[in-house]
Amino acid sequence: MRERLGISELYASLILLIIVSSMGVVVYSYTVETTLGYERYFIDRETRESKRVMERVTILSVLWSTISDELNITVYNYGKFDTSIIEIYVNDVIVENYYKGLNDNIISLGIKELSFESPVSIQEGEQYTIIIVSERGVTDTYIWKN
Repeated sequence: MRERLGISELYASLILLIIVSSMGVVVYSYTVETTLGYERYFIDRETRESKRVMERVTILSVLWSTISDELNITVYNYGKFDTSIIEIYVNDVIVENYYKGLNDNIISLGIKELSFESPVSIQEGEQYTIIIVSERGVTDTYIWKN
């Protein structure tokens, strides 16, 4: 009688089938997870962009205190969503010192006053560009001549 040292073709085929099936399951799982990740990303992005498109803010007025270089701006939110102002620029210089209003919620169709120290020296009769940036990145530019 002869000793068998190898495995039969049937066992080899079964082992190969199990390996190929396992690799298929791994590739399928990875593909599904990646596809769902991209789908969530695009849905979130679309939601964010649609809200951004419907967000509207504008500066209604600017008041200047000659004593302290304090500027008071009145912001009107005429968009569909509540928002807040996160940054202000005067002549392309970011405002560092705020007194009130920064990051405060401005309800839809609401008005909010923001007070801050001007980062540039205000001169009588000069023209200044004031830019506000909302939490969703919407900007409004106001040309102010005192």
